[in-house]
Amino acid sequence: MPACHIRQATNADADFLHRLHVAAMRDFVARVWGWGWDDVWQQRYFAAHFDPTHSRIVVVGGEDVGVIAVEWSRADACPANIEILPEY
Repeated sequence: MPACHIRQATNADADFLHRLHVAAMRDFVARVWGWGWDDVWQQRYFAAHFDPTHSRIVVVGGEDVGVIAVEWSRADACPANIEILPEY
């Protein structure tokens, strides 16, 4: 089994994280909301809200394969996002 770890996301991960979001969520968004996937809107929304502070990149065998984001408050932690490339 390849080594697995997580690392802090940085601004340099923006392209990977957007590609990951498309791969992990495109079909789900189309099924749940029924209006399909709007690439332009998704890119703009992602760019406007991208903040790697709470995100950790999942790395398997030296390859970035996913993200785990947790938002912390004084009282607790809340999982905000978990996405893994479909091939994993």
